[in-house]
Amino acid sequence: AKTADRSWKDAMSRPFAPAEMTHRMFWGDFVAADWPGSARESVLAHATALCKRMGELRQARKTRDGIPELLAFAESRGVRAAVVSNALSGAVHRDYLDTTGLAGLFALQVYSDEVGVRKPNPEMIWIATRALGVDPAEAWYVGDNYDRDVVCGVRAGAGATVLMVAKDTEKRPYRVRQEPDAVVAGPAELHELLEETL
Repeated sequence: AKTADRSWKDAMSRPFAPAEMTHRMFWGDFVAADWPGSARESVLAHATALCKRMGELRQARKTRDGIPELLAFAESRGVRAAVVSNALSGAVHRDYLDTTGLAGLFALQVYSDEVGVRKPNPEMIWIATRALGVDPAEAWYVGDNYDRDVVCGVRAGAGATVLMVAKDTEKRPYRVRQEPDAVVAGPAELHELLEETL
């Protein structure tokens, strides 16, 4: 299931406007496709809860150094930050941000499983900019990979598309023509860039 899931995600970073797979699709088509009918129906009935639990167990979450300071600085300057993320379970991310006390520093959280589209579909960014009442050309979009984030920012017409380097940033399933407007090593560099710009 993990390989099929990864391959699907890589394939969905090619279309202009990919939809997100539903929780039922994940379990019914990627995990339990060949299971006996009763077992398959059982997981389908609990697909959302199973996606959340899998998200909780799948990876350890850690706030990158400098994120709280960056968000507090942005808030102090009237810059409203939003999360725009591909997620199997946005609820897992919301819980994490609540637990860490960071949720209040975000004006909005947009997760692909909740809105039915996924990056690089520009609609992900447009959902956020419409909700915040800003033109995409006035927004910065920050992400950590080329094929989903950089492509999404450029397609959406973001005022700046910033690539923040992470562990898998250089892994690209295909050649990406779009380039970021800036590349930063982490939150501290993004903080500096924001300070210079405001």
